Amino acid sequence: MLSANRGNVMRFQGLLRSGHALAHLALLTVAPGLVVAQESTSAREATTEIADIVVTVRKQEESLQAVPLSVSVISEEQIEQLGINSLGDVAQLTTGVILDQGFAPQDTRIVIRGLSPTRGRPNAAVLQDGIDISSEGITTAGGSLLINPRLVDIKRVEIVKGPQSALYGRSAFAGAINYVTQEPAEELSRRVSAQVGSDGRYEGSVAISGPVSNTLRLGLNGATWSDDGFYTNTVTGGPVGGDEGSGWAGTALWQPGEIATIRARVEYSDDSFDPPTQATVVPNTTRPMPSAAVSVVVSSAVTEVLVPLGVAPAGDSVTLRQSENPRTGVDYDGTDRNVFRTSLISEFDLGNATFTSLTHYATADTSQALDGQRKRSIGDLPVPGSATNNYAEINIDQSTDLFSQELRYSWAGDGPLSWTAGALYWLEKADVQDYSLSCFVLPNLTCESFVAAIGTTEPAYSRDWSRDTEHWSLYGLVEWRFTQDWKFTLEGRYVNEDLKVSGPDSAAIIDPFSLLGSGVTVPPPANTVSDKDTDSYFVPKVTLEWQARDDLMLYASIGEGVKPSGISTITGGAAGFEPESYRFDPEKMWAYELGTKSTWLDGTLTANGAVFYQDYTDKQAVTQVQLANGTIGIGPINAGSAHVLGLELEVNWQPVEGLALNVGYTLLDAEYDDFVQDTRSASNIARAGNCVVVPAAPVVPPPAVPQFACTIDLSGKRLEGAPTGSLVAGASYTAPLAGELSYLAGLQSTYQSKRYQSEFNDLAFDSFWLLNMRLGLLSPSWELIAYVDNVTDDDTIKSGFTAPDFDSFTFISNPPPSTFVTTNMAFYSLPDPRTVGIRASFRF
Repeated sequence: MLSANRGNVMRFQGLLRSGHALAHLALLTVAPGLVVAQESTSAREATTEIADIVVTVRKQEESLQAVPLSVSVISEEQIEQLGINSLGDVAQLTTGVILDQGFAPQDTRIVIRGLSPTRGRPNAAVLQDGIDISSEGITTAGGSLLINPRLVDIKRVEIVKGPQSALYGRSAFAGAINYVTQEPAEELSRRVSAQVGSDGRYEGSVAISGPVSNTLRLGLNGATWSDDGFYTNTVTGGPVGGDEGSGWAGTALWQPGEIATIRARVEYSDDSFDPPTQATVVPNTTRPMPSAAVSVVVSSAVTEVLVPLGVAPAGDSVTLRQSENPRTGVDYDGTDRNVFRTSLISEFDLGNATFTSLTHYATADTSQALDGQRKRSIGDLPVPGSATNNYAEINIDQSTDLFSQELRYSWAGDGPLSWTAGALYWLEKADVQDYSLSCFVLPNLTCESFVAAIGTTEPAYSRDWSRDTEHWSLYGLVEWRFTQDWKFTLEGRYVNEDLKVSGPDSAAIIDPFSLLGSGVTVPPPANTVSDKDTDSYFVPKVTLEWQARDDLMLYASIGEGVKPSGISTITGGAAGFEPESYRFDPEKMWAYELGTKSTWLDGTLTANGAVFYQDYTDKQAVTQVQLANGTIGIGPINAGSAHVLGLELEVNWQPVEGLALNVGYTLLDAEYDDFVQDTRSASNIARAGNCVVVPAAPVVPPPAVPQFACTIDLSGKRLEGAPTGSLVAGASYTAPLAGELSYLAGLQSTYQSKRYQSEFNDLAFDSFWLLNMRLGLLSPSWELIAYVDNVTDDDTIKSGFTAPDFDSFTFISNPPPSTFVTTNMAFYSLPDPRTVGIRASFRF
């Protein structure tokens, strides 16, 4: 183990010495004018000293510079001036954080420090005012539609990097994002804001806040928004990628005396989204089949397989072709989301102690209706030579209820010890009515009439799913300041989680010619299959801090992160739900971090950094599996081990009055140390390029002739979704213009190096730069800001995924062994082009 770690360190040193790394690190010194400040100084508060930023990432108010964690903060001023309203905006401003979009809108994946959640629960916890609002998709991967709310009245966003399982418990495996909402103002405050932009973008909001008595303050805000989208579906001529919606929130803050502070919040949002801006590209590159697999695992007729290979094309070169809904002749409806959320936070100041209660309830109804293939009209024939003509439709209705109750007691006296103890109960009930279906017909026919009949002349049957997750945990934190300058912190959490999942025993397949051997299976499944999973574990973390001087703190920490075991609801293909085949083990990670928080030049410059090593075992991945009933499905596996060795730097500098500079950089060496898996997938075997023949997993009934599989080895491959380098940089300058009027000029730049789409490292997303700029006028009572996003009109495709292309589906029975062959086509999320607009706000 010691030699392996030494090898990782040597590789990282080589990475730092490489010209690639030096080119990016040089930006820290030669291009400070390309950055955006974390806390830029406005005309209303002109000063060269950086204001102290207070955060609540450790469940208490602390100075950012005193927290022994890697934390990035997006301030209220940034939120207003940059128009931040989504998780994607947050990721673009935070180095080392990426938001990927998967198969459906609910398939949102947050990548932090190179850890991408291929399957299972999201790697990052999403919180609002310290309350866990995380969820998970059903029938798709990703974090569901609940983790990416419209940001309407957000005061601050806190992004914590690195595992925080001991602190947050459920989902903070790679980090956490905490949205801090606005509190009612102490004096009457009214605000009206508006935004207009290219491609039909507009947004309007109003807010009023203030005291209604000596003990009670109220705040109310509302917003409405609309966006036509930047792309057109070439099949229908309709818009793609737009959205519209409205929402409101009300907050009451009651302080009946010196002891109690009670904060109640209610919010509601109703928004809808056009079909996503995703287009497909069918691969045209072949990979040879490893010789060991031929005639043993796959038929000798399979000598090569088409695979997606190389760098994703430029967005402008990809044609967006999504099928019309055959029942209506126009685009599918897209996605609708309705969310109601309420919380009650009660805090009691007991002198040296504080007791806090956090109660939360949310209910959400979502629906998604989309073309599942996104490659042509349902009425078109496939390219000549295709084995079948196929079509897939996503049609999902989901209802979700969340409830949580957290109790926390904190004590801090005059002595060297302080401590916190708490308990969390968290419950999610999610139900899905899945009307999605797949269709397979002969290549000279289309699925149009078959699919159009479902829900019109023929009944539409749902495949019903449910998932109940019940979590409880106990946690504690003890801080011991054993000298004036040294502090030791021990924290831990014991977790117990019960999961119950139910799903259909068959998929919805239209197959009138028995191309899959299954016939027409659109009628409802014969049975609903249910199973349970229980997991419990303890996660510790220790931290040592040294306050070398008032403006310099160094820390070292060791902590464990755990994602619990479970049962996947992603079946795929013609497979129904077979719980035993979809179980996965816990993911575990030990994280080691050395960091510093420092302030320089009379408080005008802060420099924070961290070096970290994350030792990752049993990472969840996905492969094609043969189920016990003999059908083919998409199942989870646990990879052997991986590591992430990284460096983070974040610098803020206000050298002169009105000028604020910031740069953040992340450097990663992220790869699989030991990743082998058994598979009979011809595509996966060819993509891996290696095979060791082993007996196949048993099936029922057993085959007449013994079957074999390949053990493929992906050790040494880079972790999917992990760029080597990423940078966020910018500048903001304000200066007096006339009287109380000032002007604002700002630039923001984002860089990300090439990263791979999957663990096979065959398809990559190219490196890119994004540049945004803004010019504005500021006064004490109003702001007017013009902006240009993506100034250079960069069209680099930044996100996507692969999925089977069933047009190329082939079943070869002779010569044996029988082999299913499908190629994977690439689904690309097209980037936003250059956009321009104006934001205005008025306070009175």
